[in-house]
Amino acid sequence: MLAVLCGCSKDKDPTPPKDYGPFLQQTVDRAVLGDPRVQNATLMVESPKLSLRWKGASGLADPSTGTAMKPDQPFRSASIGKTTLSALVLKLSEEGKLSLDDKLERHLPGAIIDDIHVLNGVSYGRNITLRQLLNHTSGIGDYLFEFVDEADKADGLPRMFNLILADPDKFWTPIETINFYKENLKPHFAPGTGWNYTDTEYQLLGLVVEKVTGMPLYQAYRRWLFDPLQMRDTYMEFYEQPQGRAAVSHSFYQDIDITNFRAISADWAGGGLITTTEDLNKFMRAIVNNSYFSRPVTKQAMFDWVPIDPNLPGWVAGTQYGLGIYKMTLAGEELIGHDGFYGSVVFYWPAQDAVITATINQGEPSSVYRYVNQAILAPILNELKK
Repeated sequence: MLAVLCGCSKDKDPTPPKDYGPFLQQTVDRAVLGDPRVQNATLMVESPKLSLRWKGASGLADPSTGTAMKPDQPFRSASIGKTTLSALVLKLSEEGKLSLDDKLERHLPGAIIDDIHVLNGVSYGRNITLRQLLNHTSGIGDYLFEFVDEADKADGLPRMFNLILADPDKFWTPIETINFYKENLKPHFAPGTGWNYTDTEYQLLGLVVEKVTGMPLYQAYRRWLFDPLQMRDTYMEFYEQPQGRAAVSHSFYQDIDITNFRAISADWAGGGLITTTEDLNKFMRAIVNNSYFSRPVTKQAMFDWVPIDPNLPGWVAGTQYGLGIYKMTLAGEELIGHDGFYGSVVFYWPAQDAVITATINQGEPSSVYRYVNQAILAPILNELKK
């Protein structure tokens, strides 16, 4: 159970900044001790307003060897990758390589898009825009989290999950995941007429990035995002070698250690990154401070919110979604950011100019997001706003 704490202030204030270190360490410890499925956790909180910069960890990065989790231990960030991919797409739009209102037919061949969205006999695939993919309003279904049939519902496990667990050594290509969707699932509504969270859209966006840049997605990430922001410990799993970096902390699905599952490659453009709390903190700071984008209008586009159906399970009531990022209210406080399958989170808290980044490396989908909100985020919000 390790921590790193730094308090600093530019003002000559005789009152020293409050030491939040013990509370934050207690919070991350409780996140591990509070649920037997959680083997490890890491947490970073940074707030210049509070003269606070703290990193800590708890539990075992590798339970089989007893290796302790460290504050800078890399982890799978999962769907936080939607925020990073959105930032990359927006950066490419600033450079004129694409436009948010480009239709898919401008960038991808008919073999991919003609049957990606067929509703009531009408094919909408060619006319879906990049903006609609980014904010989940295209109507396309989700190859990762949706049930294919009643048997899946009875089992309580999406078909893709079953395939991953049944064949953990399989490497999934982006096209294979898209084909799986087209063969097994259907769209929900006509483009622009509703909202549905889906990883399929981000697979398509990844292919668009590769088309307009002329390079693999991982190289585009490195050129336009990772290197400029000095995200030295972030990379695309299965596509880059993690040379010189610490071992990735172990991740779990319920009681199954899925760290070495190659089938996790099914989650590509919308969530295939390995990263650290430090790198995600750098990233979120660059977004909210508008130091990554060249023009203020780009950040405004990212924060162009659409409402989410309050009846959708797994979402906090009142949540609104932008381009790969969302805004919610928790413990009476507004947070802007994203979470991921393994209980990974990165949120900006405007009221305290704070960035909160964490993971619990546990992918139990029925309760993991609620647990992170209750065990980590809410206690921090309540304590730091006193």
